[in-house]
Amino acid sequence: MHPHKSKRTNKKSAPSVLIEYIGWIGVSLLLLNYVLLSSGLITGQSYFYHGMSLIGSLSLGFEAWHKRDRQPAVLNFIFVSIAIYAIARLLIVGGVLY
Repeated sequence: MHPHKSKRTNKKSAPSVLIEYIGWIGVSLLLLNYVLLSSGLITGQSYFYHGMSLIGSLSLGFEAWHKRDRQPAVLNFIFVSIAIYAIARLLIVGGVLY
């Protein structure tokens, strides 16, 4: 019987919740991107594919960096660089939307 027992809360701040949602959006985009590619609905040489990879990896990298989880952050920022390169290449040589 502890009348003054404090309750612990795992309540997160609004910015932390927003950053977590950004991370989940990144996960969703990357998974959807892979499903669309694997099912043949998009090609790996399309703006759509590389755009989704860019946004998804940027979102995950941002969340990982915020959590000070450096390895996944660096990996995702490398993926961002690859996606930017691929989009630039598509702009030069021509690419398809999907």
